[in-house]
Amino acid sequence: MISKVKSTNLVEIFFYLIDACEKEFKTSCERFSNNRCHEFSDQETMTLYLFCSSFEKCTRINQGYNFTKENLLS
Repeated sequence: MISKVKSTNLVEIFFYLIDACEKEFKTSCERFSNNRCHEFSDQETMTLYLFCSSFEKCTRINQGYNFTKENLLS
């Protein structure tokens, strides 16, 4: 489980990315997922990447994956 402050940061990053994707990225970026029925959105993926690299100092993708799996899965 992560602290309340980190949890708040995670949510702030998520909402910022949702807003940015709707306003700015919608016309200039292509979706990263190649399937229509996805369980995990692009915004969620970017949120986890930014959170793990910034706040948890995960330098490798598998470190971020392991952190997410152990602490954020619920």
